[in-house]
Amino acid sequence: MIRYIVICKGVPFKVNPYVEFSGVGQTQKYQVAVDPLLCLLSQPDPNFSILTHVFGINRFSLYNPYAYQDRFYSMNYRFLTNHFVTNSGIELAYLISRLDGPTYEDVKTLIDNSLISDLSGNSAFVLDAHLSYGPGVGSLREDVIATHDNLEALSMIDTIDLTDSYILNYSGEVIGYSSSGKHAGMPLGYIVNLLELNYAAGAIFNTYESFNGFLIDFNNYYRRQDNQGLISEFIGMGGSGGVCHTYEPAIPSVVKDSIFFPFYSIGYSIVDAAYQSMPYLAWQNVVVGDPLCTIAWGKQTLAQNLTWSGRNLVTGEITIPVPYTTLTIEDDSYIELRHQGSIPCELGYGRLIVGENVAFQTYSWDQALFLSYDSENARLIWADHPTFPAISYNVYRKVDDGDWEYLASTSGNEYTDGEVYFTCYECYVNATVYYYVKAVDLNETESAASNEVSAEVIAKIGKQSGDDKQPVIAYSYSLGQNYPNPFNPSTTISYSIEKDGLVQLKVYDILGNEVAELVNKNQLAGKYEISFNASHLPSGIYFYTITSGNYSNTKKLILLK
Repeated sequence: MIRYIVICKGVPFKVNPYVEFSGVGQTQKYQVAVDPLLCLLSQPDPNFSILTHVFGINRFSLYNPYAYQDRFYSMNYRFLTNHFVTNSGIELAYLISRLDGPTYEDVKTLIDNSLISDLSGNSAFVLDAHLSYGPGVGSLREDVIATHDNLEALSMIDTIDLTDSYILNYSGEVIGYSSSGKHAGMPLGYIVNLLELNYAAGAIFNTYESFNGFLIDFNNYYRRQDNQGLISEFIGMGGSGGVCHTYEPAIPSVVKDSIFFPFYSIGYSIVDAAYQSMPYLAWQNVVVGDPLCTIAWGKQTLAQNLTWSGRNLVTGEITIPVPYTTLTIEDDSYIELRHQGSIPCELGYGRLIVGENVAFQTYSWDQALFLSYDSENARLIWADHPTFPAISYNVYRKVDDGDWEYLASTSGNEYTDGEVYFTCYECYVNATVYYYVKAVDLNETESAASNEVSAEVIAKIGKQSGDDKQPVIAYSYSLGQNYPNPFNPSTTISYSIEKDGLVQLKVYDILGNEVAELVNKNQLAGKYEISFNASHLPSGIYFYTITSGNYSNTKKLILLK
């Protein structure tokens, strides 16, 4: 099914330029864009005529049925052919955009930017809302303010100026630009000669100027209308698309940034976002950009294996379908969840593989925990609690229909469960294992539980006394070798406790003097990790000893500074 039609450079921009039409007692010039006419191809009514709407008495007779469909930012309204229909039965057949610019090299750059669009969520929308503007555009200033409010509600980055001054530069990268341009007194060629903005790949443009799509060659200054800015200038400066007008569209039909920019920010493509912010069809609005260009991982179901690297913004639920579809996050990546961002890691979903040194940031503790299939054991990774002052985290587990039980405590943001395996030829019990994590503060108060993750595993599982149907994972006393070793200045010590009771873990120097007490409290049976910072000690050989019940063990560690 065809959803988008992309027009390449060289295809006419307008039809019937300078057509004089007398209606409602006035004569006006119409330069109707080619693109929005093509949206109405393949209508079910054989008597439908585009000209009736383009040159009819009411030039706003064809309301866009796709406009502002996603009022709650759900990401449930990606475009479908002939799905959105007006009250009179006119169907929106296709979304039309063009890959166009002053030169073919500019068009190539536009396409390349779409392929490497900035998915970090770190770039800003620049909103220049002036006090001084031309007559009749006060409502456009109000739309800029509404754009700021909507972006702020979505936790997106923007900078807005409400004074007479101009925003000429910005310290970071820019993902969107809006102003009143000439109406605010900006000079001829201000986009090229005045603005000093670093546009990120995927950056979009929409100014409140009637003629910002009057021509596509910004070098021909003498041909532009009213000395207003042009989208072609923005493309020539490294922009990746936006919207414009072939002539004077009138305020009611201007694309609204208060919809366009927020929808683009949460993962809609540049084309879907533009058309949802376009009040009327078959008029003077033109969309420039690749329909595959997005700047966030919005709500979607993966159609194939996918790999993320670097910094990635997730704004909707990323569904990894079965069987065995995989989302891989490479080493040293940073994943930020905003808005409705989540990556479910539960039974019935495909696999998430998380590399080393991957950090997650989340807006909600209910979306903080992830389960990785990067090794034979279940590995849990979680984001810092967004509101709770955590100094450590407690890990809990449930096997099949058993009770939840405390599993381990760690000061870090991950834990590998060495008792369960995804593949294990020596193990003999199939089980479904569930996990959640609780944050712990200085007073040893726990937060509410995180989201649950789950998987089908193979485990070395014993049986609870008196209940042959409830499997549990048995613990044993152990003291792990610290890692790294040698170390400077911090190392991690792991241990496990077979029974609930008092646990003491202390560090001694080579003469047997106690130099640190790491643990001295009652703990539940389970596995633990604790960090030891020896920055206050000199280099040398030390020993750490654990005592719990009748169990005692000692291991050596080496501090090298």
